Amino acid sequence: MRKSLAVAALLTNLLCGATAVRADASLEDVRVARQVIDALHLSDQMAAILPQLVDAVGRGLTAHYPQHAREISEILPRLKVKAAARIDEFMSLMATALAPKLSSTELRELRSFATGPRDVSARDDFARSPTGIKFFSLREEFKREMRERGEQWGAKIGREVDEEFKAELKSRGVHL
Repeated sequence: MRKSLAVAALLTNLLCGATAVRADASLEDVRVARQVIDALHLSDQMAAILPQLVDAVGRGLTAHYPQHAREISEILPRLKVKAAARIDEFMSLMATALAPKLSSTELRELRSFATGPRDVSARDDFARSPTGIKFFSLREEFKREMRERGEQWGAKIGREVDEEFKAELKSRGVHL
């Protein structure tokens, strides 16, 4: 469990890099990178974040239009479901960011680590391996890139949720 959480936290903070280390990531590399992301259950973390994003948009609209608070709160649950359906999009974005940063062999080794035994020994062995050393040495770069990509994606989803809120309110006869 600790290995899973440690690597999941690292990947969540790291993976959406805009700068590729190698430009020739194949579809197979992206597929393997996605398997790593899936094995670490990163979509579960995003599933916890997205409802908060929708709630934030709802709070913003309620603050500006308190007279429509009831309608806004009625719309929230449906928009949370729609936003949750977009998690796969972000996980794919993460995979396409991770794939070019490691060689095909390194990606397969990372996948083996992510899907392998969950113990301290396995974590330590991976951390001492050439792939582990490389992976962990890129930590700060990955964190920065992940933050940038995550902010861009989150802003995009936030705008879409805001637009959907307004469209739904308009369909109910509420004009903002």
